[in-house]
This record gives sequence, C-alpha cells and structure tokens, in this order.
Amino acid sequence: MASCRAVLNGEVVKDEEFEHVRADGERRYIAANSAPVRNDRGEIIAGVVAFQDVTELRETQQRLLLKSEEKYRDLVDLSPDAIFIVNSEGNFVSANPAGLELLKCTTQELTGMAVSDTYLPEERGAFRALLEEMKTETTIRFERTLLRPDGTTLPVEVSISPVRHGYIQTVVRDISERKRSEAALAKAFKEIQTLKDQLQNENVALREEIDKASMFEENRRKFSCSANGAFSRIQGCSHRLERSGHRRNRDGQGTDCPCHPQAFPTLLIPICERELRCSPA
Repeated sequence: MASCRAVLNGEVVKDEEFEHVRADGERRYIAANSAPVRNDRGEIIAGVVAFQDVTELRETQQRLLLKSEEKYRDLVDLSPDAIFIVNSEGNFVSANPAGLELLKCTTQELTGMAVSDTYLPEERGAFRALLEEMKTETTIRFERTLLRPDGTTLPVEVSISPVRHGYIQTVVRDISERKRSEAALAKAFKEIQTLKDQLQNENVALREEIDKASMFEENRRKFSCSANGAFSRIQGCSHRLERSGHRRNRDGQGTDCPCHPQAFPTLLIPICERELRCSPA
C-alpha cells in the first residue's frame, strides 16, 4: 500500500492506481497519493494518504481506447497493404485480411507462425539481424522475396516499426507488377540500345560504300578522259580532243569524232559526250 511505503520507507507516492472491491462486490479504481510526515529531527512519525475514486475516468479512457482501437482496426482491415503484428520473439500475432490473402493462409494458421518461415532459407539470418536493429531504429524499409506457406514466392516491399508493449507492426506491399514493369523497361531500353548500335554500324557501312562509289566515279572520269585519245588512235580517228566542236570527214559524217557511235564502244559514248560537250552526228 502507498501509505505503508510512505511510513516505512519515507517514499512519496503519486497517482498509484489499484482496483478495490467494495463490500457489495462492485469493483472500483482508486488512485492513491501519499507522503511521509517528519518531525523536527527528520524522523518519520506518520504518513499522509489521499485516495481518489477514478473509476469513471478509467472507464471513459477505456471506452475511448476501444473506440480508437476499433477505428484503427477498421483502417487496418480496409488497407490494401498487408499489415501484420509480430511479437518480440519474431512470431505473427495477427494480420489484416490483405495479410491473410498475401500469405494465402487463415488466422489460425498464421497465429504463432515464425516470420522467419516467410524468408528464403539463405535469407533467414537477415531477419534476426532486423530484430536487433529494431532496438535502435524507429522504422526500417527494405525489399525482399516473400516465401508463402505453399512454397510460392513474390517480391515485396516491407516497412517495420515498433508499437506498444514490445510488438512490431509490419506493413508488406506486393511489388510484383512494379518489378514486371521495371523488367519490361529494362528490356525495351536494351533493345533500343541494340537498335541504336545496329543503325550506327549500318551508317558507318553506308558511308564507306558512298566513299567507295565516289572514288570509283572519280577514277572512271579520269579513265574516260585519258582513254579517249587512245581509243581514237585505235579507231583510226585523227580528231583532236577539243572542248568546242569536232571535225567531220570527207562525206560530212562525224566518223572521225571520238563521240561518234562508230568510233567508240557504246559504253563510252555518254562519257565522251559529257567530257567533250558534243553529241554524235
């Protein structure tokens, strides 16, 4: 009792609550405050105790707490994210409907299940490290692979935070769709990069072909200009390669002109025409 501690130990007691059962069997909640009484020499000679009936206050607090818990429970139950309550030993205590759906189990199957059982065998040591980290951290967020009781797995995002009485609240979100989108984007980027590299290579090859064609055209022009005189001599033409017109033979035909169809092979006629700026007779 508060009064005993005040008298025997000189202890000052403030707002100590206890439950009192009256003679009629009704239970009341009492708050006690006590302090020792000392004489001039500092010796304890008595104790003063004050009792206050706080039953109504306590009941009001309980009603508000229950109402708050009900509201919290409604929010938890309606949450699309899986929410679990875990005890200090690392075992599930409860879960909202989304949590049961995520693990594909019932409340009875979940209660008492070790959280480490939802980790891959090679990752279970990480959960024990998390329990130790929770002693100093307020909230921890991370991603991991969730192992269901039926053996299937899925990627999840986890947020862990401590709650009252040593319990831990764990919010788990399925990120399978996000991971699929990330994989699709990565694949598309890789394909675009491959196409870009291919286009660059084709562009280089095309430029090389253009350069080769330009070089061939230049060489062809040089050959046609330098070969005209030789072909004229082979064909028996005495015409000089001039840029302004050509000489005709006795019958008035331009057979001695290197531009005449009889003077050169057909392939060289356009070249000759272009180089000498004349046309066959």
